[in-house]
Amino acid sequence: MPNNQATIALSLSLSGGQGKTLTAYMIGLKVSKLGIPTLLIDGDPQRNLTDLLGVEVENQPTLLEVITNKCSIEDAIYPVPDRENLFLVPSDRALVNAQHYLASSANCSRVLKKRLEPVMQDFGLIMIDSPPQKNHINLTAIGAADVVVIPAEAVAKGLGSLTETWALLEECRDGDAFDGELIGVLPFRARVVGLHLTGEASSTLAKMESFIGATILPSVVESVIYQKALNYGQLPSELDADKAELEAPFDVLLERLSKYVPAIHSEVVPV
Repeated sequence: MPNNQATIALSLSLSGGQGKTLTAYMIGLKVSKLGIPTLLIDGDPQRNLTDLLGVEVENQPTLLEVITNKCSIEDAIYPVPDRENLFLVPSDRALVNAQHYLASSANCSRVLKKRLEPVMQDFGLIMIDSPPQKNHINLTAIGAADVVVIPAEAVAKGLGSLTETWALLEECRDGDAFDGELIGVLPFRARVVGLHLTGEASSTLAKMESFIGATILPSVVESVIYQKALNYGQLPSELDADKAELEAPFDVLLERLSKYVPAIHSEVVPV
């Protein structure tokens, strides 16, 4: 892609509770803090990312209107309160109605990518938080993505989610609906006792690595600090400087993203 074009990243999981919204949130905050214009897209009708970022939209355009071509992408972009360089295309529960529009589209996997074209030069990174199921909204998000990260809990459910999500990506690739790259699997809620991972977490991570290979990222350990950060719209290190180590897995993901986003590459010191 041209250096002046945004990279579109996707946080993707076919099961709920895997950490995809937290991943989009953390990367959005971190990239915008580097001074890089960043656009987050809430692609989930549950609108968790919209609520976390404190963006209020009532009777205003959202992702639904963008997808169904009832407004331009520019009219559905809102600044995130108290955050420089961070913007959001919000969603609400009405986003489920986009399903009917996408289902009747000749090539639904390319609809969102087409809608984003007018703002591709305005941002360094565009990151999409996808819905946690296989549907047409997810397919158009996959079709728009240049790079994908798959969050997955470090338990049996997470391994199952990872397997299903990977299979969907491969299905889309085989159907020419996805030509991007998987840049990492981000294990979530890896439980630690003392200084060591529990047996279940260690076993699950080993199976993930066997299934995917070297794309496994460092684990996001279970901690109440993440929820506090979400509640206050901040990073863990902004709440407590001593908690900066909790951001390490996201820093590794940021370093991987820097290979695809020139603006990040010039700012990030490799991890």
